Amino acid sequence: MTIYTVAGGKGGVGKSSVAGELLAGLARAGRKPIGLDLDQQGNFTSWAGVVDETTIYGHTAELLEGEATLQDAATDSPTIPGTSIIVGTHKLSDLTVQDVPDLATGLRDYLRGGTEPWSDVVIDTPPSLAGVTITALVAADIVIAPVSMEREALEQLNRLEEVLRTKVGRRMRPGARIDWVVPTRFRTGGVMAREILEELQQTYGDRLTTPIREDVKVREAYRSPRRPGRPVTIHAPTTRASQDYIEAIGTIIRAGANS
Repeated sequence: MTIYTVAGGKGGVGKSSVAGELLAGLARAGRKPIGLDLDQQGNFTSWAGVVDETTIYGHTAELLEGEATLQDAATDSPTIPGTSIIVGTHKLSDLTVQDVPDLATGLRDYLRGGTEPWSDVVIDTPPSLAGVTITALVAADIVIAPVSMEREALEQLNRLEEVLRTKVGRRMRPGARIDWVVPTRFRTGGVMAREILEELQQTYGDRLTTPIREDVKVREAYRSPRRPGRPVTIHAPTTRASQDYIEAIGTIIRAGANS
């Protein structure tokens, strides 16, 4: 069982999209993954095809509070075959250490007790480096950091490294670091994009995946009034973004299997 946490302190970098693609990629690889949406905005939930009409059995706030188990709260993804998700709702914003004394370590301890029938866990986090994001980082076997081709996003990547080194690594998970960086919204003709990619290559080396090229099909794949959301690798599998995701996610999964 491998626990993947997708994290970053900035919104709009493709974090939930990467989580959705990882969920789909694990299923393609013959695994049986479950997603945990720890973001109250619920974007990962939407990427997994959950809509207002979907029957929901529980949400992640209940899981963190110990009021529900994985088995109780899991909802089968309507659009990613062979996967399940526990949805994120606004109730996550109400969670405090007073409500959940073991908020930082409780999820890790719970998941280590077993996740059957699921083989892997994919956790999406809010655009914050505190609260439930710390919970997810402590629980992680592998930390994945999407980064768009912007200076601000690059700065947030440095902040995530600092949080892993101090808040997470010193006491709760020694050696915690960013295991994979996924460049997103990459424009091949952009000067800044190339400069940032070069900086990432110098810093992260073989921990940097194939960049995900900008593609309108990614936005089309997200939930619309006419249909539920789905990963672009399912929505438009022959597009350039889809091929980039297949390569990037495949690299991460193969490394996880060999670790």
